[in-house]
Amino acid sequence: MNTIPAPQPPENEHLIQVQAAAITNGELGWAPFTNWPEEHIPIYDMTGTILTNVPGSKFKVGDQVYGHTDAYGEGAACQLAHINHSAIALKPKSLTWTEAAAVPTSSLTAYQGLFTHGGMSEPHVTDILAKPNMGKRVLITAASGGVGVFAVQFAKLTGATVVGTCGPANKDFVFSLGTDEVIDYHKYSITKWVNGEESKKFDVILNCAADHTGETLCDAVAGLKENGALISIVPGFKEPESLPSGAKAMFFILSSLGHQLESIAKLFDDGRLHVHIDSAWQLDQYQEAFDRAHSGRARGRVVVKI
Repeated sequence: MNTIPAPQPPENEHLIQVQAAAITNGELGWAPFTNWPEEHIPIYDMTGTILTNVPGSKFKVGDQVYGHTDAYGEGAACQLAHINHSAIALKPKSLTWTEAAAVPTSSLTAYQGLFTHGGMSEPHVTDILAKPNMGKRVLITAASGGVGVFAVQFAKLTGATVVGTCGPANKDFVFSLGTDEVIDYHKYSITKWVNGEESKKFDVILNCAADHTGETLCDAVAGLKENGALISIVPGFKEPESLPSGAKAMFFILSSLGHQLESIAKLFDDGRLHVHIDSAWQLDQYQEAFDRAHSGRARGRVVVKI
């Protein structure tokens, strides 16, 4: 760890007293795409208290907020960080600092994958009984991971039938999230599980499995309905050679949208959404924290307390 001068935020960014930050699996591999300097502060999910006001921002000094910082800038593994006012929302009142830090990247990725790009209807934040996606079938690969945990919950609370893939050790955990069925990927490929049955195919498939060979993505095509959507969050995406009629396949990178985090906070405070922490570490344990986050065995998010 190093001691560095306090940052001087741009005009449209708040200075934040960071309380906790959550590691994104694989984030240290982003360096070639972001032109980071040799010494760079990592970790982009944060929660903390606003220390400076910003013209045009609805937030003020003392507000407790959470958000996702821009990966092209400095991260939040430090006592003081800065973030654009459009990328934050008030921290869910029902969550601790550690829990809130684990939310932004994973929840926004799941939310945008299903609703922005997958074509599903967003959750009603006022009508808790509404089920706008009733009748739709959704498959979440790597359902026990950081994004998968939220994707299962979002799809289920909007009324969809949800199937998740995971290994045998995480089967009970994935069922506890609300999935209707679980596919043990050690035993079944998606192709084998669907077995050509139209009734088992999916309207939306969100691929969260960190398989850079593309094998999982190609396998998922066998489970896609006509006019369906195959959405991947895994870098190295190549569009499958053949898709069902009217179907689409795409890769996306999340957008840091504070208004979506505001909706997500409401879901937490209404008791409709839950966060899952794999482990929490002190800042001087950053190496152990990164080792755990990148192990492929984390169930939920790995958080660093600042």
